[in-house]
Amino acid sequence: MKFTKYIVFLFAFGLAFPAQSQNDDKPSLIERFRLKRDNRKAKKRAKAAYKEWEKNYKQRQHDHYMMQDSKTKQMMLDGQKQARRQVGGRSDSWWRRVRNRL
Repeated sequence: MKFTKYIVFLFAFGLAFPAQSQNDDKPSLIERFRLKRDNRKAKKRAKAAYKEWEKNYKQRQHDHYMMQDSKTKQMMLDGQKQARRQVGGRSDSWWRRVRNRL
């Protein structure tokens, strides 16, 4: 008998307090469309801002390079060449690797 009262009490308690997801208002079709559109516009703005930043960065880099003397320019170019080689995983040329194997 006590068990059935307990079950009835829990059932009544469940009816009195619905789950949180039942209380939340779902956005209407128009609101969902606006949210989607706003997200697309935000992505587009972020992409444009990044492109602008990258363009400015490259321009500042070029300006800095052009202000150097010829010896420093050559040193900077050698450093870039070495960095490109290291990105590929090859810091030595092919003939040096072959020579070291012999």
